[in-house]
Amino acid sequence: MVDDPFATKDNNNSNNNNNTKRPKDDSNNNNKKKKKKKKRGGTKKKMTAEQTLAFKAVTEWVYLEQQQQQQPCPLVSSASYVVDDFGVQKAKIVEKVVFELHSHSKFSDGFLSPSKLVERAHGNGVKVLALTDHDTMAGIPEAIEAARRFGIKIIPGVEISTIYSPSDLADVYGLLKLGGSDYHGRGGNSESEVGSVNLPVLALQDFLKVARPVWCGAIRDILENYAEEPSDSNLARIARFGRTRVLKGTSTMSCGADLIERCLSLWLTNEERQNAGFEAIKLKLSHISINQGGIHVPIESK
Repeated sequence: MVDDPFATKDNNNSNNNNNTKRPKDDSNNNNKKKKKKKKRGGTKKKMTAEQTLAFKAVTEWVYLEQQQQQQPCPLVSSASYVVDDFGVQKAKIVEKVVFELHSHSKFSDGFLSPSKLVERAHGNGVKVLALTDHDTMAGIPEAIEAARRFGIKIIPGVEISTIYSPSDLADVYGLLKLGGSDYHGRGGNSESEVGSVNLPVLALQDFLKVARPVWCGAIRDILENYAEEPSDSNLARIARFGRTRVLKGTSTMSCGADLIERCLSLWLTNEERQNAGFEAIKLKLSHISINQGGIHVPIESK
């Protein structure tokens, strides 16, 4: 089949003129094919300045631990941001950040264990997974343990059964409305795959604006309890709370303030660590030494 209708016409004329063959103009055909390909592909929308800033904030949170451990970020690097003529910083996206905020395991009406769910999400490129079983959070510890092996962030969640309309509750209390695949692991064409629902980056930023202060408050409470009672049991709770491997027995910290700095660098962004409350906690723990033998608190003589 010939794309150019005029080529067909020329061939017919050549048959009537002593069967003289004329060379085809392939350049015209190639140009038209290129134009057709462009039309099929469409044009990609560029991010606005607001979306770019939101993307940067969300990305910083997703890859927080890699950045603090000075590991190469698979999504963006310092060279991945460019500033245009208007002073707006824009990101060159290398890899898509996939969120899944609605999934179930066998602890409610899902078909997969939390660890298998995490493995499935990892295979689909999910970077942040919220396990939201019905009326239970029993699967969260297993999901977190599996997520550490695959480099996925887990958002502990729960889908609460209620007789009220969720939409009405969201409107009354100003709750955020975020979507997800509602993945159960049944299989088949009737179910959306985990990580298949695209979420607007501005909606994800709004979610973090609500969630991060709650997270920071929980961290502050845990560290304040440790500052008030710097016992081995409280230290163990902090070690279980996050990936503080330095606490597990091979290295020595000079003081409790080093512990706080280590924890905050893993759990919080640079901006969040500037909170005055955390500085006060570090000051309280500056006289406490931590080593393999446990915690040593100096006794002040009067």
